Amino acid sequence: MTLPQVVVLKPDRNGNENWGDHAYTQSGKNLEVEPQTCGVGSFSPQWIQPYATKKVFVLVFTLLGVVQGMCWSYFTGTLSTLEKRFKMSSQTAGIVMSGTDISQLLFAVIVAHYGSRAHRTRWIAIGVFINALSCFLLASPQYFYGSGDDALALTEEYSFIRENIDLENTTKAQGFPLENSTHDHKMNRVLLCNKLKDPNIVKSLDGETAFAPLVLIFVSQFIHGIGGLMFYTLGGPYLDDNTKRKNVAMLFGITMSLRLLGPTFGFLIASGTLKMYINPLLTPTVDHEDPRWIGAWWLGWVLIGALMLAFAFLMALFPRKLKRQRADDAKTASEPDVKPIPKLEGVIGIVSQGSGLLLSGYLISRYHFSARKLAGWNTITGFIHMVVMLSFIKLGCEGGNYSLGEKKSDGTFDLITPCNQGCNCQISKISPVCYEAENTIFYSACHAGCETHEDGVFRNCSCLPDLKQTVVPGNCAVDCGHVFMTFLVINAIIKFVDSTGRIGNMLISYRCVKDDERSLSIALHMTLLCAFAFMPAPIVFGRIMDSVCLVWGKGASGGSGNCMLYNGTELRYVFNAFAAALVSFAVVFDFLVWYYVKDLDLYKESDNGEHEKLIDAPKCE
Repeated sequence: MTLPQVVVLKPDRNGNENWGDHAYTQSGKNLEVEPQTCGVGSFSPQWIQPYATKKVFVLVFTLLGVVQGMCWSYFTGTLSTLEKRFKMSSQTAGIVMSGTDISQLLFAVIVAHYGSRAHRTRWIAIGVFINALSCFLLASPQYFYGSGDDALALTEEYSFIRENIDLENTTKAQGFPLENSTHDHKMNRVLLCNKLKDPNIVKSLDGETAFAPLVLIFVSQFIHGIGGLMFYTLGGPYLDDNTKRKNVAMLFGITMSLRLLGPTFGFLIASGTLKMYINPLLTPTVDHEDPRWIGAWWLGWVLIGALMLAFAFLMALFPRKLKRQRADDAKTASEPDVKPIPKLEGVIGIVSQGSGLLLSGYLISRYHFSARKLAGWNTITGFIHMVVMLSFIKLGCEGGNYSLGEKKSDGTFDLITPCNQGCNCQISKISPVCYEAENTIFYSACHAGCETHEDGVFRNCSCLPDLKQTVVPGNCAVDCGHVFMTFLVINAIIKFVDSTGRIGNMLISYRCVKDDERSLSIALHMTLLCAFAFMPAPIVFGRIMDSVCLVWGKGASGGSGNCMLYNGTELRYVFNAFAAALVSFAVVFDFLVWYYVKDLDLYKESDNGEHEKLIDAPKCE
């Protein structure tokens, strides 16, 4: 006869509720045994077991969040280069970016439903591995399609791409001797007026839009969204389950503020890689300040993908449930062992957000503000944010006057004027020059009618009042320093204020549902965000940017490529006004949250793991 034995498990003097390498959680009327061994499969050496702690998980989870943030900012930082390389409009780029949101819209509830009942850290590891694959896939167009003829033609090794066609005509028109080929090659990179060139050749060089690379980028974003789901829907609840509720606000403040370093590092990597030519093994004949320069946009994805693979392995090592150590919880609340956020130049907004998160996390853990006070503060910060967005409409700096030719019925310019009628200028190649006497900017030296380039200036320009006058490379100098500093200060303040409401908002979303429904709640939240915010936003704002385009590049099919020049003033008005309208809707919903959370308790401990537990011991035959 088999007799069930009942064992009473009580917390030890440190508050740990464990038995050997197993923890016990209640499932219905029974208690399930959950292994707390650190490792993957047969790889679970003894020397890594002490690292299966909350502190180590917070470190790995936070660093992984940094890498996740790098993905977003790196993509944002290199997006304009992608548009230039593959000749995408801003609206097309928005559609490509929506791949992440489409996958999250489709799979958020499924991932949360099954992932919350499974080994959550293993699911997170799988998601990170998927993110790594998406990074490598995003870099693959460079492998499959190369750097493109436009970029190669700006290198010494591949100068024949353009010069084999028109070198003789160009050099004769500009007065350069054919024998000095190296000098000719570099001079030919400057877009000058060439009245001997065949106009049909110019048209054939205007664009090379390809559809397949855009598909690869879209697919990479699609699978990246699936991987990100597992990180965001499962990681937070896992951390919440292993932390005392009175201290979780401070812990979230620390992790969220440190994760803000991710966008900073992403932009820094983008800045570094884009200063390298798209093919680092070639010798460009222009520098990175030239508008025709195409940087190594793909290189950062290889680095980020490698980091993702490393963190996927580390995350997979953690057990299903960590050992609860109340002494550590108390220390986390009173003495957070965190290094200060580095003070990096040019990241004022990131530092402001991090400071707001840390301060709000500390104050909530210290004073335990009610849900209604936190929701009320969110409403106030939302209103302030809306007012600031409206003020940005008037905060701008006007540049020089553009000489773009006759304006067409659709609001764009064709750049062709009587003075450059026969110059056969390329529309897809912008290289602005400034006529300093009248503070006028021309699209390029060719569009200014300039035929020679000597001593760093352009001469013999038929579009100037006098052929003896010159234009210089680049935009006309404008003193916008005070306007920019004003923007930085206001932006830093609003980011600080706005970030102080995030942790309270997160706590409310965690506590307004049952513990076993948190992941599902986050998934539903992400589904709504994807459907009504993240997915349409790039497309809508891309359409807004396209609507103020002044000059369109040409695609190979004869249609429009990417926008070459925007109307900055109109963009500032439309962009900020539309954003302020969206924030006003958010304020309405913040007010509704404030109204409905009046009876919500944010700090009551869960009953799971707080009392003595009766567990069925192994049966004896």
